[in-house]
Amino acid sequence: MADSQSTLMIVGFGPSVTLEGRRIGPPAAVWTINNAHAHYGLRTDRIIAMDDLRRDWDDYQQYVTAIVTAGVPVYTSGVYPEWPDLIAYPLADVLKTLGMTPQFGARVLSNSWCYAMALAIHEGWKSVELIGAEFVAPDSWWDLVQAAATLKSDHPEWMKYYKRSLIRNPTEPGLPGLCYLLGVADARGMTILIPRTSTLMDMDREPFFYGYSHPPQL
Repeated sequence: MADSQSTLMIVGFGPSVTLEGRRIGPPAAVWTINNAHAHYGLRTDRIIAMDDLRRDWDDYQQYVTAIVTAGVPVYTSGVYPEWPDLIAYPLADVLKTLGMTPQFGARVLSNSWCYAMALAIHEGWKSVELIGAEFVAPDSWWDLVQAAATLKSDHPEWMKYYKRSLIRNPTEPGLPGLCYLLGVADARGMTILIPRTSTLMDMDREPFFYGYSHPPQL
């Protein structure tokens, strides 16, 4: 259940799982995406795995087994009697909480991360930490050096991020939906915690206001 005084931690597969030396105190609960608990050897209280696990059994038995034998509730799209820990994701209730039509919700909920974040909003968590929610690759040191070297003397440092080699592209669907949900969560007063090493929301890059030759005085 949601605890207004504590943090829900959601853990995926991105590199910030191992790069981030987090320490904000123990979370009230840990949710993991798909089989991240098995991959990283983590304790988890709940798994969000929106793949139809019976459908995927023939091709991904090791993956499915790690999820259905974890001994914790698994929120997913299909519930089957052979796996009693599976719980049907409360899609209609979540969409109602978010004020979304099914048509718009189908665009936002495009990845298990999105379903997890939407469920956290629905359950009323006040603080959520996202670990390993990376959809784009980190910047390479060499690309940063090369991009900085090509800047003209009167160009601000942030312009290197708009060089072709540093333009970021998602490696899988879901980033726009998750970013939208982070905005919804923030508007509702939820505290969002993202590791400094995460590429989510470009947290691993130095902050800047696009367009300004000099930082604006605010």
